[in-house]
Amino acid sequence: MKVTLTHADGTTQVTELLNRRDFADYNREVDVPGSKLQKGIVSRGQLRLLTIPVKKPAAITKITLESYDNMISPVVAAITADFSTKPPETSEAAPIRWQDEPPESIAATGLRFAEPKKKDMLRVLIVGSGSSHHFPRDFIKTDRETLAVVPLTDVIGTMNLAEALEQMPKADVLVFSGNHNQWGTPEFQKALHDFADAGKGIVLIHAATWSHPWQGYNKRFVAGETKGHGRGDVIAESILPAVHPILKGVPETFTIADESYHSVFFKKDGQTTLIENKPDGQSPDPHPALWIVNDPKARIVCYTHGHDDKAHAHEAYKTILRNAVKWVSEK
Repeated sequence: MKVTLTHADGTTQVTELLNRRDFADYNREVDVPGSKLQKGIVSRGQLRLLTIPVKKPAAITKITLESYDNMISPVVAAITADFSTKPPETSEAAPIRWQDEPPESIAATGLRFAEPKKKDMLRVLIVGSGSSHHFPRDFIKTDRETLAVVPLTDVIGTMNLAEALEQMPKADVLVFSGNHNQWGTPEFQKALHDFADAGKGIVLIHAATWSHPWQGYNKRFVAGETKGHGRGDVIAESILPAVHPILKGVPETFTIADESYHSVFFKKDGQTTLIENKPDGQSPDPHPALWIVNDPKARIVCYTHGHDDKAHAHEAYKTILRNAVKWVSEK
């Protein structure tokens, strides 16, 4: 079910509620993480309480409930507005069933950074959604697990624009990969520039290094663009082996089942390349796979690998991701 809150100024907040995550079949008790069983109301079956936090402090003029992508209508018994300041009865940090999210989902995850922030804790926000990739499974779930093993690291992720905008000011590092048009909105692009202007670290993965129509994005954050790629077993080779901290523990040469992005730079001195993909069947030339963007205010790293689950499970990919996040977090 899709729930749309319409504010008096015409803006909207959209929440997708999914079977097996937020609700379940009424005729028996089936526990799901996104809602809470309400006992003593019905004689058999179940009713569950769901909470939708309102992101914007503005009047709501309309609430729209829609059966979403199918002909089945979830049944809602009642809707109430809670104006208290106490925490909701259902946890916003309830674990989402990532494997059940469709690849192109832009649903909110409800994940939040732990409060208060502990001393020396690094907060990492993973943001991503769009087409041609499984963002919930690979970029949010798997990459979150890869980074969460690092001590003193609080990692959350989302595919949702409103949730990303809410959490970005609290994050120290942003890991971004996406091609959904919500990331090209003025709101997100401004937040991205503000994040970099504040000296916070940014790691762009795979689809985020493509050629995007977002004004000024590729010039500042990518220092180039990609308009094509090869595919198969990609042979990657370090240009600066064992020299840069991002390459620590990374083999000088490794093979990864992935897309070989044919990335090109806008100018010679706008970046420092660390790893190149060797020529593939579609291109006779090597192309950069990992580089540092020479930005005057922030540390920015671009990494083109990461098309699907095979790439995200690769040990070299995981080592580069951890190293890159650590390096960009340093001033």
